[in-house]
Amino acid sequence: MSARWTIWRAISAGLALCLLGLAAECFVDARKFRKQFEDWETAKPMDAVVDLSTPGEIVVPFHQTCSSSHSEVVALRVPASALQGGSITQLLQGASARIEVRRKQGTNVVESAELDLSWTGDLIDGAIPVFFVSPFRRGEYEATVSVTAGAPGLKGVSQRLEGRYLLCGMEAMPAEIAKFGGIGSSGLASLVGMVLLYRLARVPIRTSISQTASPNGGPAAPVGNSGAGEGPPSVS
Repeated sequence: MSARWTIWRAISAGLALCLLGLAAECFVDARKFRKQFEDWETAKPMDAVVDLSTPGEIVVPFHQTCSSSHSEVVALRVPASALQGGSITQLLQGASARIEVRRKQGTNVVESAELDLSWTGDLIDGAIPVFFVSPFRRGEYEATVSVTAGAPGLKGVSQRLEGRYLLCGMEAMPAEIAKFGGIGSSGLASLVGMVLLYRLARVPIRTSISQTASPNGGPAAPVGNSGAGEGPPSVS
């Protein structure tokens, strides 16, 4: 191996390249996780027309894409005009319903909940949370909504049930971890690269000085008159 590329410099170059590759992968993952979190904020795993004013049952697809949300709700969306005439409790008074989520083409109930009118927070994008379920594994499911008693106040009002994820912000943590991992890896790669370049830049200077001082590897030859007389040695 040449004087310029020692084994340790080759290892340093390989380490810098590996760190750059790791940084690139971290930044790609951070972007993917951030996009995933943004999709969860607007996702509707369930979206179906219902009628909670009369007893009945419907079965609709439930496309679960997030299993790490803080909580999960199924909200009732009605026209804004329907909420202006009274409170949510008055609008849904008398209603009794239940939701059951099963694996698609399965029989075991994964999650279930009764109609709950205790929500006192803000509406979720204009919709009223009425069913609260715990997060479950991602996949394809079916939701069965059974209305056992109708709400007279919803008679003639258009209604939709929408599944929504309640996110607390911790779900975006993987994106932040990946981002800082990319920053750290690229910083270390830059540091190793600068040290390597500095060491390589000093090699030609040292070689040039060494060759000028000792071309053949020994002491430098005298230049000019060294003080000794010229000509053949005298014979006494």
